[in-house]
Amino acid sequence: MQEGRFQQLDKLTEKYKNVFFLYSRSLLLNSKLQAFLKQTKPLNE
Repeated sequence: MQEGRFQQLDKLTEKYKNVFFLYSRSLLLNSKLQAFLKQTKPLNE
């Protein structure tokens, strides 16, 4: 009984780890993009 519950929790943890990884990666890409745009903006003016 207890084993099954732990397996479910494991799957959930794995799923959330993947979601969090993708989320943090997209945030990182977004901040890099923002920095890049700030660098190139003066050239356009």
